[in-house]
Amino acid sequence: MRKPQQLNKAFYDAVRRSLFGGRLKQHQVEGMDKIIAYGLANGYSRPDLAYVLATIYHETAKWMQPIREGARRYGPAYSDQSARRAVTAIFNKGIIRTNYSNLDGPYKQSYYGRGLVQITWYANYKKFAAILGIPLDKNPDLALEWDHALAIAFIGMRDGVFTKFSLDEVPDCMVTPAFDNTDRRIINGDHKKNGPMVAAQAANFFNALGELYV
Repeated sequence: MRKPQQLNKAFYDAVRRSLFGGRLKQHQVEGMDKIIAYGLANGYSRPDLAYVLATIYHETAKWMQPIREGARRYGPAYSDQSARRAVTAIFNKGIIRTNYSNLDGPYKQSYYGRGLVQITWYANYKKFAAILGIPLDKNPDLALEWDHALAIAFIGMRDGVFTKFSLDEVPDCMVTPAFDNTDRRIINGDHKKNGPMVAAQAANFFNALGELYV
C-alpha cells in the first residue's frame, strides 16, 4: 500500500471526471488528501475508505471539508448564526419535526449538524465527547476541527456509533463494486432516498482508489 502522501494523479483524474463535474477545487483536493491519509494510516480497507469518502462527499455537499449544517453554498465560512437560521427555516417549513438548533443540554449549546459527517442532537455530541475524550458536548464547534472531524467520521462509521449499522455492512471483497444500497443506514434513516446515490458514489471512489492499494 502506498504512503498517504503519495496520492496519485490517477485518483484525482478519476474522481474529477466521475464525481466533481470535470473540475476540482483546491479545498476539495486538500480535504481528500486528509481523509485518505487518515484512512490509510489507520488501516481502513479499500471498500471502507470508499464508503467513508462517499458519505463525506454527500454530507458536505462535495466540499470535502468540515462544515456547519446548511452550508451547502458557503462552505467552512458559514457562521453559527447562519446555521441556526437554516435549521429553523426547515423546521418552519415542516421538513423536520423538532428544531434541534434550539439551545439544549446543560451547556445550553446548539447541536445542529457539524463536521465531515453531520452529527446532530446533544446526545450524539455527548456520546462522541466520551469516545474521543474531548469536551464536544460543551463546545460543539470542536466537531469542525480536522482531527476531531476525521475521528468522528471514521470511528463513527466503523463502530456503528451513529446507528446500529457499521462499515461491516459494506462488502470487503468485490470484483465489481456493487455497494449495498442499505449502507446509508450507517449514518441515518435516509437509505431509501439517498442510499442508491451514495452507493454509486462509493463505487466511483472505490475504482479511483485502486492504485493506492497496490
